[in-house]
Amino acid sequence: MKFSKTNYQFILTMAALMSLTALTIDAILPAMGLIRSKFEVNAKSGHWIITCVFFGLSLGQVFFGPLADSIGRKKVAYVGIAIFAFGNLISFLASEYIILLIGRFLQGLGAAAPRVVSQAMIRDTTSGTEMAKLMSFVMTVFIMVPVLAPLLGQIIIWIAPWNFIFIALILYSFFILSWLAFSQPETLSSPRAFNFETIFRGFSEVFQNKVTLCFMVSTGIIFGGLVSFLNMAQPLFQETYKVGDRFSFYFAGIAALIGCSSLINARIIEKISLQVVITYALIWVWVWSAIFLLILRFYGSLDLTNFLIFSILAFGTYGFLFSNINTLALMPMGHIAGTAAAVIGTCSNILAVLIGVCATYFFVGSPTSLISVFFFGATFNILILIILKQFKI
Repeated sequence: MKFSKTNYQFILTMAALMSLTALTIDAILPAMGLIRSKFEVNAKSGHWIITCVFFGLSLGQVFFGPLADSIGRKKVAYVGIAIFAFGNLISFLASEYIILLIGRFLQGLGAAAPRVVSQAMIRDTTSGTEMAKLMSFVMTVFIMVPVLAPLLGQIIIWIAPWNFIFIALILYSFFILSWLAFSQPETLSSPRAFNFETIFRGFSEVFQNKVTLCFMVSTGIIFGGLVSFLNMAQPLFQETYKVGDRFSFYFAGIAALIGCSSLINARIIEKISLQVVITYALIWVWVWSAIFLLILRFYGSLDLTNFLIFSILAFGTYGFLFSNINTLALMPMGHIAGTAAAVIGTCSNILAVLIGVCATYFFVGSPTSLISVFFFGATFNILILIILKQFKI
């Protein structure tokens, strides 16, 4: 698959649309300690700053997916970006923790639209291995946002109050809106009527298709490991390992690993099937998670160096999992790409949030609960692959 100038512009546009969610989550991470201090909340309550975004994202996809199949991809993205900007304004002006969380929920709600739109546009224009490869390239560009977002947040904290991060997010959302309006044509060719019956029918089709259902659950489990890490990253690095402002650089390095593996994935999936790549990646995560859980069992703790080694080994596989599993989930759903992307995104996000909340509840300053999520997540996903193969689904 060779890309022209138009293809590269499409990749950048899709990555920019996807980036709103990552930016609103990751840019705020360096400020988590300051926010908890201002509003007098502890680490276990502080995770709602991240979790509320995912709740908004989950709810928004149910609505925006079918709407994107009805009125067009671009119009839906415009509405979502406007809601996203409004949510950031509320968070910027918030004087109480609950108001901040309402703003964060609206940020997730608005960011759901460009996320669904980007997935639907990719499905509109590609399929199969070509879709997986394009998704990998998009993810490679997209992953630069988690790499740079904490650094951006840290720079803003150095020169201005932490809530000015939300002003930066508003400006970025307006930039994306302008870029989408002038650079990307509409891709929806066959609009579908929008009504609640459409939403229920979309859920019904996704849940009745065993392949899509299995890979949707798999996506949620994999994403749950990332949500758990996002919830624990700031207290783990800054409070347990005492890295201070260097947290942004450690986080950026871990995010870069996902980008590198996504780029490698785009190169190898033309020669190796998606299922084989996913299987080897899951076995890798399972083995190393088991080893580090045994280390924790016998030694009681992990120092910073060993935790970074685990992070390299675990997150280095995520580029082989995210885009490939999502592609396999969407492949049978081409006729309702927007609705299917919404249903899959909603259900997988809810599952991921539940995993993240549970893991954070058991967080006591050690990475044990985080590594356990990776271990059990890999175990369940391997079982899903075995079931699919055993019953030839």
